[in-house]
Amino acid sequence: MSSVTGKRWVLPAPVDYQLVRSLEAEFPLHRLLIEILVRRGVSDPVAVDRFIHPRLEHLHDPFLLPGMEAAVSRVVRAVSGGEQISVFGDYDVDGVTSTALLLRFFRAIGAKTDFFIPHRSHDGYGLSMDALKEARNRGTSVVITVDNGIADVEEVAWAQANGIDMIVTDHHQVPESAPVAHAVVNPHLEGSQFPFPLLCGCGVAFNLAMAVRRRLRDQGYFTAGREPPNLKDLIPYAALGTVADVVPLTDENRIFVKYGLQMMEKTADPGLKALIQVSGADGRELSARDIGFGLAPRLNAAGRMSFARDGVELLTTTDEEKARELARILNDQNSERRSVEAQILTEAVELVEANGLLRDRKAIVVWKEGWHPGVIGIVAARLVDKYYRPTVVLAVEDGKAKGSCRTIPTYNIYEGLRFAHQPGSGATHGEGLFESFGGHKFAAGLTLETGRLSLFYDRLDQNVRKWTSEESFTPELRADAVINVNDVTPELVHELARLKPFGVMNEPPVFIVQGGQIRWPKVLKEAHLKFRLSDPTGRSVDVIGFRMGEGIDAADMNGRAAEVAGYLELNHYPPDNPSPSVQIRMLDYRLS
Repeated sequence: MSSVTGKRWVLPAPVDYQLVRSLEAEFPLHRLLIEILVRRGVSDPVAVDRFIHPRLEHLHDPFLLPGMEAAVSRVVRAVSGGEQISVFGDYDVDGVTSTALLLRFFRAIGAKTDFFIPHRSHDGYGLSMDALKEARNRGTSVVITVDNGIADVEEVAWAQANGIDMIVTDHHQVPESAPVAHAVVNPHLEGSQFPFPLLCGCGVAFNLAMAVRRRLRDQGYFTAGREPPNLKDLIPYAALGTVADVVPLTDENRIFVKYGLQMMEKTADPGLKALIQVSGADGRELSARDIGFGLAPRLNAAGRMSFARDGVELLTTTDEEKARELARILNDQNSERRSVEAQILTEAVELVEANGLLRDRKAIVVWKEGWHPGVIGIVAARLVDKYYRPTVVLAVEDGKAKGSCRTIPTYNIYEGLRFAHQPGSGATHGEGLFESFGGHKFAAGLTLETGRLSLFYDRLDQNVRKWTSEESFTPELRADAVINVNDVTPELVHELARLKPFGVMNEPPVFIVQGGQIRWPKVLKEAHLKFRLSDPTGRSVDVIGFRMGEGIDAADMNGRAAEVAGYLELNHYPPDNPSPSVQIRMLDYRLS
């Protein structure tokens, strides 16, 4: 049987049922939930307990991060001596939340601090020499970068030579020539002892705050008149940055998001409250999806369409009226962003189709003058969703092309850029094809002269061909378990909620439901396919496939045997339904 969507179904790996039974004896959990955990690598009792019951005390020792001791010693000296500290952030959500987190922390401990966020169009990504000079003129003696700096060798060297101690905190891949700073805190540095390297920039910033607080407390800095700040108040910002930066929701990141969502629901912070309200998420239990599709896009819109400084101001203000006004501005900018994004996406699709890129290339690289550089990353992600190819979208202006890259799971886009930069040479960021580049395996950015775009496309396409196969370009649907219709129960759905929050590397479980026949199929609003999947005993479950009913004759499906792949959920429609029913949110199906 072939699937309706054309995806390649990947059945779950065999599981050690003896191990499952031993865990069942220790934990009062549904057998299928334990099977899913084991298949996802959570297979010993300690790991299961930490996953099901994540606690703040499970956070790792921040001093295991490389460079943390040197960073903390310098920051503590600056705080105790009343020195000026400047936080240098980035214009995406991770950078904005990292900046806000450290600003709130430093203000809470009485440190002298300010911040700088670059303007996407005027300043570009990373450290700005002009901003560093301004910081020196303001009397800054310590600059802390958050979510950037690891590629800014020249700028860090200048600052160090001109009386500014640079503390670089970043989570991006470390280039071959890392900056020589007073301290570099990055979980990807060689020799790192930190158990979990997949933090976002805000996660690294939270660890810095945690370490500084511990050192100040140990040195007697906090007294009856100066209480230590409660770090739980900072976790919502770590949660925002973690979800927005699409890092794995496992280990420490899972703790940030789990507790961050709980703290956001009862927050008294004017900025967070206004952001939640303008996103339409107030008054209900918050989820990681609310961050990813509601809060984060509005914070991102500031950096994409205008100035990310507004996002920092929103998350640090204590004025409720100002918070509401800033949230309204960000909401308007997000609406503008959606409109611009839709137009660029249409033009990008036309370029792909008109130039036969799917026929002749394994990668997609498109560029055009006049495209807004603030939304090309989103457009690249949309093109990956549509065509399932590593994709680069570039905005051209004044002979320069600035690009954003997104990719498929089987191809490392950062390594592809390294190859394209100067194939085979192990070149650094200051040499080769690009003026600059950086990122990680899932997403990256670059700048180069427009005259080199065709050469770049050839090199990237060559690398994609080398490291992929034809199978790489067929989307997979990976199942967590294969079950029967009578296994689909409210009890199972409630148990699966223990896996939340869902995100990268902790996606909602996908089930293949076998042994059923389609009954009463119909198409709703000419778009959505709905039917009941019934087994020979008469047990049945509702199935809904959004956007899966277009152009089909549902009547022809009645009585057909089918396998359905999808998520299990409770159907709360209508909203006042006192006992919601279980349904399968269908992702794909196969008829026989």
